[in-house]
Amino acid sequence: MGEIQVKEATRFQGAWGTAPLGDIAEIRNGGTPRTGVPSYWDGQIPWCIPTDITGSPGKHLVATARNITQEGLASCGASLLPAGALLLCSRATIGELKIAAMPVATNQGFKSLICGDLVNHEFLYYSVLAFRNQLIDVATGSTFLEVSKRDLGNIQVPVPPLPEQRAIAGVLSDVDELIGSLEALVAKKRAIKQATMQELLTGRTQLPGCGGEWDRVALSEIGKTYGGLTGKTGADFGEGQARYISFLDVLEQVTVTWRRFDHVRVSISESQNRVASDDVLFNATSETPEDLAMGSMVLVDSDELYLNSFCFGFRITDRNRCDPLFLAYLSRSIPGRKAMYALAQGATRYNLSKKRFLKLELPLPPLPEQRAIATVLSDMDSEITALEQRLDKNRAIKQGMMQQLLTGSIRLPIPADSVEEDANP
Repeated sequence: MGEIQVKEATRFQGAWGTAPLGDIAEIRNGGTPRTGVPSYWDGQIPWCIPTDITGSPGKHLVATARNITQEGLASCGASLLPAGALLLCSRATIGELKIAAMPVATNQGFKSLICGDLVNHEFLYYSVLAFRNQLIDVATGSTFLEVSKRDLGNIQVPVPPLPEQRAIAGVLSDVDELIGSLEALVAKKRAIKQATMQELLTGRTQLPGCGGEWDRVALSEIGKTYGGLTGKTGADFGEGQARYISFLDVLEQVTVTWRRFDHVRVSISESQNRVASDDVLFNATSETPEDLAMGSMVLVDSDELYLNSFCFGFRITDRNRCDPLFLAYLSRSIPGRKAMYALAQGATRYNLSKKRFLKLELPLPPLPEQRAIATVLSDMDSEITALEQRLDKNRAIKQGMMQQLLTGSIRLPIPADSVEEDANP
């Protein structure tokens, strides 16, 4: 019996051309109708501003916060852009862009692109993403940076044949769909976790096998506090063997490990403030009272692990009454947030003293219920973390694919429909 022969698909070949962006796409400015004229506003024409671009997911713009009238459009020098136009921010958030899913007008913070016959609009969308760092380089201005129509039009863009453009755009669109589905799944899992925290950490819902009264316990009854190092960043201490936990490590994570922390040198006088495993760490300052004293638990022990000066540690001395991971989650729940920011002091920046913190009373269920709740929430966090890692991996894959496909370094197989299309013009 002979071997099965697998025929390799025919790939796109031939050199690519290049062209100035202004030669393959029409570049249009936007405008803003006078805000004091009511007849210009609340019409049927979607009117896009940069926050409409940055504040919505996906590559297509499907809605805008405001609409204008035909009279308003005519008054400001803007034009109605067709569906498929690329809405490119040329002032604030330079380089952000989306594809218009419907006819739309923009304000003056855009240089929008309407593709000509030589370029596919989705291919050009990915091409602009690939070179948008160049937009910062050509931006000028004294009050604020802006990319001019001339400079944008002079940027050289690779232009493969249309069938290859469509094939590249199709592959990258498939990756975008996967990324979008993962983003939606992460958002859904986060919402489920928040709802679960609200139910379990208020006692409204109890897990199977759990019961008993919740007690209000002063933190001073179950533990003690200690401060961070006196410097504000790891660079303040010089190089050493100690690990240093930053302010953001505490603020942003319910559990932290020492693996990525800075190495610093610690004086003997400050060595008493070493962080131990199962300590609960809190940020003692924040720009808003809602973000004050977010609990974070250290999972990995280290002989030399220390805190940022804007944070403090809480060591539970009565482990029969409080589980540290439960306390970390409780501090990040709605009841915990209310309790923490009620103690906030300050006007432009908010602070919480260790003395006031220890006077705080929090509701604690029996220890087995605390541990069960912490396990449920920790499992949810592990699932979310795994999804976020998949999301990051696919984003990195997309970046690599763009680098290879949009420069012609890797050529795609020719789809069967492209062959047929070329054979039957």
